[in-house]
Amino acid sequence: MPRYGKRGPRATNLQAITEDAVEVQSLPSEGFAAGDIGDGEDSWETGSVSSKFGDLFEAYSGRRVPLGVLDNELRELHEQSGISWNKFRLVIKSRGICLTNCQEYGSPWALAEQLRMNEKLIMSKQRAKAYRHVKACMIQVYF
Repeated sequence: MPRYGKRGPRATNLQAITEDAVEVQSLPSEGFAAGDIGDGEDSWETGSVSSKFGDLFEAYSGRRVPLGVLDNELRELHEQSGISWNKFRLVIKSRGICLTNCQEYGSPWALAEQLRMNEKLIMSKQRAKAYRHVKACMIQVYF
């Protein structure tokens, strides 16, 4: 039986999820409206929710936003999108969003690299865990 370290199959699964999310983001969003496909469970695949994520973090990019405000924005986006909590978490994590400056780095690996280079961007785990939707953005960084 193979033995895996801390980064064994889990990293592979997250990589596959990220690759799927990148493919989804490249789908054409024209001709689709929110809720056109299915009961809202798969509507995030149309690109409308993906563009809303982009708009949200573009508006706050480079600024220190209070975690309560960010949590409320993410909660509203989750409610509007109509997707399950697990899919919402996967989409959020796959974008590699820094909680300190609301910068989107495109993948959890790119974010981890930025956090290793600039430790001032690292958010306190206790502060972030107080907010459910902000907590979904958290990643592990190994030094």
